[in-house]
This record gives sequence, structure tokens and C-alpha cells, in this order.
Amino acid sequence: MVRTGLLGIVLVAVAALVAVVLSSGYTLRLTDGAGFCTGCHVMRPFGRSWAASSHGGNNRHGVVVQCVACHLPHDSLARFVRVKVQRSVRRMIRNLSIDPKMFDWAGNAQRNRMSFTYDSGCLACHRALFSPASARAEQVGRCRGRLAAGSGGGCVGCHPHVGHRDAIAVAERFFHNVVDSDPAEPVAPASGPWPGGGNNAQ
Repeated sequence: MVRTGLLGIVLVAVAALVAVVLSSGYTLRLTDGAGFCTGCHVMRPFGRSWAASSHGGNNRHGVVVQCVACHLPHDSLARFVRVKVQRSVRRMIRNLSIDPKMFDWAGNAQRNRMSFTYDSGCLACHRALFSPASARAEQVGRCRGRLAAGSGGGCVGCHPHVGHRDAIAVAERFFHNVVDSDPAEPVAPASGPWPGGGNNAQ
């Protein structure tokens, strides 16, 4: 009788563990793209500026990079999940507490760009550029040197606007009710097999 009860407890614990793992993976996939990230009114113009950028699919290959590919660390899964949860809670609180018309979007981007874009995300997709056979060997050599030295603010030190085309101007127009020529909201494409989604591989 005791063995049967113990076996039942073990089976319930294993089932609960499997449910937690599966649901958390599902939750990560569900919340990894522009469809989720721009759900808050405050984030909509940044979804628009992303959709107009090379990372939003506006490139010759049609490659789309999801929000989490740049805005979360990729050096470990544990850190990825921890930062995702922390950021989500902080952003939700902040987005509900600011007046977007009065908020200093340009100053915020200038002050905090380095803290909300991760080199590990950039390198996960652009690793091939660092090959000696790269067509951009000289340019990439400068990047490699800056990253190794820890100088220049990482990737966004040289590429500050690469993920969001004209983000501040788009935000100003959006929050001050200036009609855009393309009012459509960004649509998150199908996710790929890694955090970050899109249709390219790491």
C-alpha cells in the first residue's frame, strides 16, 4: 500500500514537472515576437520601426529577426529566461506608468541602448561574418578588435539604429497623432526553431 502511494506521488511529480517544462517552452515561444511585444500601445511605434528595418524583413533575403534575438542575452538559457521575466515585469510597470507623449524617447535610447541590446544576440546570427573568408574581412576585423577590447559599446556602439528604422521619429509621430502613410501594425512571422524566431538560422 505504501509503495503504491509513493509510486502515485512520483508519477504526479513527474507529470507536473513535464507540464511545467512544456508550458514554459510554449510560453517562451508565444512571447518571443513582435505580435506579443507590441501588444502594449506604448510599444506599437517600435514594432513599426522594426518592421521597416533590415531586421524586420526589409532586406534582400526577407530574413526576419524577432525581438528576443536582439533584446535578450543568448549566452545561456537560464540567463535568457531570467532576463526575459525581469524585463517583462519592469516594462509592463513602466509602460503603464509613463505618459508616452511626454516621455524622452530619444534620451532613453541614448542612455540605455547598451543595456537592452546584447552582443550575444548579434553574434548568434552574424557569426559567419567573423570567418576569415568573409567578404567584409577588413570591416569585421575592426568589429572583432572592438568587441575583444570591450570598447565602443559593443555592436550597437557602431550600429545604433540597425534594428529599428527611424524609431524616435516614428514614435513621435505615433504619440502625437500624425497619420503615417502605412498604419498597419507589424505581424509576427512564424517562429523559427530557436529563441528569436524568423526564418534564418543561428
